[in-house]
Amino acid sequence: MNQYNFKTATYLSQVRSLRELALSLLGNYPLKVNKVEFIHHGQNTTFKVTSTSGEKYLLRICCEDYHTGKSIKEELKWLEKLVSEGFRVPCPIRSKSNRLVETQYTAKIPKGRKCVLFKWVNGRFIWSSVNEDYIFKLGQFLGKLQVNGKGLSLSNRMQWKADDIVGNNPRFGNTNTLEIATKRQQEIISSGRLTILKKLRKYEKKEMTKQGLIHADLHFGNFIVHSGNISAFDFDDCGFGAYCYDLA
Repeated sequence: MNQYNFKTATYLSQVRSLRELALSLLGNYPLKVNKVEFIHHGQNTTFKVTSTSGEKYLLRICCEDYHTGKSIKEELKWLEKLVSEGFRVPCPIRSKSNRLVETQYTAKIPKGRKCVLFKWVNGRFIWSSVNEDYIFKLGQFLGKLQVNGKGLSLSNRMQWKADDIVGNNPRFGNTNTLEIATKRQQEIISSGRLTILKKLRKYEKKEMTKQGLIHADLHFGNFIVHSGNISAFDFDDCGFGAYCYDLA
């Protein structure tokens, strides 16, 4: 029988394999599971977990090679601090073994995956109802997040510096060889990248006090509103960079 290859499996097959991993993992936590519902499968994979008592949780199965265990623990350290100070962000749940990060293995995923369970945060997305009031509240929330992160010493989180974003070997891929761009379009894109890189490097050297721990992925799919209050989630990319990165 051919050995299962997760990386070459279909999307649906991957989701099924990760669901199996989720079900085997949840026994490590102090809850009785009633329902596990698929949410999203991309860089990470998420499931909504409902206990027999009606409590809701979000399970994040981390992708294979993006973060180390130490890096994930530092993200969760910040979230615990935020929760303790009244922020509406997901609170990480410790396992029966008092671990914030559990690694689970299955026959189809023998290398295992690092997993984190969070308390569910209620709210709604505002894609169709964005207005000045919501954006102002989001800006206030973002500023408070950045102030909160100033006192933390995190040595394993990723950097979001100029070279990481638009350098010669940026984190999410090089824009100098885009297959769909014409020669002229590529010239414009490459020239623009170099201009931005130069400006960002200059900014980083000059504005040292305007850099620190940031969320780094605060788009409209990563925050919700409940009773007029902002709640952010998906701190998976949080790290060190310019505060204006979050605004962008």
